[in-house]
Amino acid sequence: MTIVMAPARAARQTDDDRDCCPGPPPVIMIIKRSRLILSTTRLILSTTRLILSTIRRLFPAGQAGKILTTDEHRLVERFSQRNGIPVDWAVEGEPEPLLPAQANALYRIAEEALRNVERHAEASRLTVRLSYADGVALNVQDDGEGFDPEVVEPNRYGLVGIRERAALVDGQVTVVSAPNEGTTLTVRIVEPWED
Repeated sequence: MTIVMAPARAARQTDDDRDCCPGPPPVIMIIKRSRLILSTTRLILSTTRLILSTIRRLFPAGQAGKILTTDEHRLVERFSQRNGIPVDWAVEGEPEPLLPAQANALYRIAEEALRNVERHAEASRLTVRLSYADGVALNVQDDGEGFDPEVVEPNRYGLVGIRERAALVDGQVTVVSAPNEGTTLTVRIVEPWED
């Protein structure tokens, strides 16, 4: 009878353990969840690599600076034709490699700076420089009305947007202006990102 009782006792003990802690033992659950997290992480990593590879093929880093130079020149020409304001445009230095995000940010900042000149400055002359020395810098200078950079009307978001866009690519923004003395906007990316 002891032989019969031992398996029955073992069965009861296993049932008692299940009643106490339903489901698989905690260690097995931790292992299963860890495997799921690991496979999900691998999937995210491979997807990210695929996206980055596609971006690099579409926008090679070495070309972004050259594309920026060409696009900004077109932007400045269109501005001049539309407003009849002569623009002195120049590129100084050899275009450095930029990531597409950096080139796009500088282009959009130039676009907003020209829009601000068009809407607010009443300028008769404009100078736009794209300088590749110690990083890359965009400089937009007008001879318009100017303003106090510390006192910007609440419904004006151009400078706020420029500062936010520059911050996204580690850019530094400097605005020098005073009433009746024109405005100079400089955006500098000191260390262009690397792949």
